[in-house]
Amino acid sequence: MLDTLAPVVLFTYNRPKHLLETVNALKANHLALETELFVYSDGPKDDKSKSKVEEVRSILTSLDGFKKVNLVFREKNVGLAANIIDGVSGIVGKYGKVIVLEDDLVTAPYFLKFMNQALNLYENNERISQVVGYSYYEKRAKRFKLEDGVFIRGADCLGWGTWNRAWKKFNPDSSFLIDQLESRNLVSDFNFDNSYNYFEMLKLQNRGLVNSWAIRWMASAFLEDMYTYYPTKSMVLHIGNDSEASNYSLKTSDPLNVPVYRDEVIPKKLDLSQELINKSRLAHIEYLNSFKPTLFDILKHWFISKKNLIKGLK
Repeated sequence: MLDTLAPVVLFTYNRPKHLLETVNALKANHLALETELFVYSDGPKDDKSKSKVEEVRSILTSLDGFKKVNLVFREKNVGLAANIIDGVSGIVGKYGKVIVLEDDLVTAPYFLKFMNQALNLYENNERISQVVGYSYYEKRAKRFKLEDGVFIRGADCLGWGTWNRAWKKFNPDSSFLIDQLESRNLVSDFNFDNSYNYFEMLKLQNRGLVNSWAIRWMASAFLEDMYTYYPTKSMVLHIGNDSEASNYSLKTSDPLNVPVYRDEVIPKKLDLSQELINKSRLAHIEYLNSFKPTLFDILKHWFISKKNLIKGLK
């Protein structure tokens, strides 16, 4: 039996076609009818986006298929980072746990069941920052002996869930996070042996060149020596890499596209052993080394998460 189900919080802006795919898939989930949904719709930043935002809100006002639907329509454009930080903080503070989605993520039918089970399993483990339904480890799981799950230090941003006790560790101050990583000689570890330049993203955040909640969430969890639990089979499909995305590029394929597993995935309660941490890290480094992203790719694919705002575009 599942304990009280976690509420789902969904963040959306001006992509009605993506939103429809996201909510239709979520409605098809087992447990959808028992799940309370909160949707945060960001306001338009200009006249050009106003009609799309209105179209999104028209879809939302007729949304059903859940235990309850709660809509928050921002009067002004606050940007993805502020929208997520405020929304997650409010919901997780009230309910103790939360499942977080954006409007370009299509979930498999057992996503909600997996997430609730995993949140229950790791709720009291202070070293776990979150659980995630998105995974890119399936083809490496057998070779690295990770069939039951993967633990990566830090945090992630695609189809994730967390608890109030972990989200309290979130620090939005990028200057502090940079100082701590440097003073504790953790920059190379944070970059996974320099296989991906997460630290550069954090510096861009600090300089005001990007506005990413996710890089700060990752750094916050990393500095607390907290880990994300991943399944080896993904239950989330990323559909945001197209011409409607903020940082779209015809030149770059989407490394976030992975096969989606539609059957039930049962999370395992695993000990956070050093052996498992080491194997997970090696698998993650191999994944990062399987493509060599440019700085633009970092901005586009990972922490900006398709809609994080470049300064001046808020």
